[in-house]
Amino acid sequence: MTLQHFTIADLQRALHDGELSAREIARQTLDDIARVNPQINAWTEVTAQRMLAEADSIDALRREKRPFCLLYTSDAADDPPWVDLGGRRLIKKKNSKKKKT
Repeated sequence: MTLQHFTIADLQRALHDGELSAREIARQTLDDIARVNPQINAWTEVTAQRMLAEADSIDALRREKRPFCLLYTSDAADDPPWVDLGGRRLIKKKNSKKKKT
C-alpha cells in the first residue's frame, strides 16, 4: 500500500469505509518521512509515538461508530471532530447565551 496517489477525500473515504485504518495511514506516513527526510530535511522533529497514539484514538472512535475527523489532534481533545491538524477549530461553536439588548 502506498498513499502517494490518495487525495485527502480518498483517505477520508477509505478510513470511513474501513479499507484503511488511521494507524495504517500514520505508519505509512512515518515510513515515508523516514525515507525522504534525510534528503529534504523538511522535518526537524517527528513525534511518531504521538502520531500513532492519535491514530489509535481515531480507530477507536471509528470502531465505536462515534464521529471523528481525519485531521484530529489531541491539542483540542475537548471537541475532536472540529479541529484541524494544528488544533485550531474548524467551526466555531455558537454562543448558546444570547446577549440581552
